Amino acid sequence: RVPGISFGGVAGAAIATKAAVDAGERDLIKCDGIAIILAMAVLGRIVGSWRLLLIPVLSLLLSAPLSLGILYCIAHVKEVIVTTPSIMLSTLIAMSIDYSLFLVTRFGEEIRRPSDHIELTEAHVQEAIVKTVQTSGFMIVISGFILTTSFLMLTVFPVSLVSSLGLGCGMSLMLTIWMHLTFVPALLAAFPLWFVRGVAEASEEEEEVAVDHRASGNSQAPTLSGTERSSSHKAQWEWLAELVTTWPWNAGFVLATLGVTLGMGLAVPRLTTTNDFALATPRGTQEIGRASCRERV
Repeated sequence: RVPGISFGGVAGAAIATKAAVDAGERDLIKCDGIAIILAMAVLGRIVGSWRLLLIPVLSLLLSAPLSLGILYCIAHVKEVIVTTPSIMLSTLIAMSIDYSLFLVTRFGEEIRRPSDHIELTEAHVQEAIVKTVQTSGFMIVISGFILTTSFLMLTVFPVSLVSSLGLGCGMSLMLTIWMHLTFVPALLAAFPLWFVRGVAEASEEEEEVAVDHRASGNSQAPTLSGTERSSSHKAQWEWLAELVTTWPWNAGFVLATLGVTLGMGLAVPRLTTTNDFALATPRGTQEIGRASCRERV
């Protein structure tokens, strides 16, 4: 936000501010678009069903405009830095995907828990949703509370750049927690059997992959069923767990971490500050070139 002061010249605060706003809008679309595509690709690979993938998509479609609307109202009473919306939405996307993964994977586990001969009813699905909120919902609250508190503590920082980022990210996290504790369970309960078919589709896809492996024609090739492939994945994590907990590897990891941390810590007191105006201008704009010229002069 530019103060009500007149500026003159071909380069100055007004031009730098306009360049920052324009670059912030472009980065908001580009960065968040790339982040959403990558996150949805990873989540879709893990979930394995387009029905269940609709849950984080709908959550983001509702959370993003709502958070930006709240930020717009805040901007009328408090200064909001131009980089706040971009970082706020990046945080919103990351935590929405993370919390949706918690709920969806736990919901799938609860649905698969009954024996195959038991036909699932809406009552069984309702019970699975309740258990999902009791377990994953609790973890979401604890994780979200810690992150939100950390961001909100930045609002007392005397620099507007830091306090604005803390306020925006903290607000987006509170909105994300609220959406995944209310909207997502309500959506699952509103269409229980439809989402259960999504879990069944993911299970059928795993079985089809296992059948394709068995029908590959190579009798010597290992054939892994869904359970066997899950055991294979667990074996990989068991190998990593044994590696980092066995002598002398555990001592090596501890010493390496301490060495890197101490080395970085000793370098911190040597950091210097600068008043270079070019650092406050967006990359790739003409204004940064003008700012660099002024600094050299």
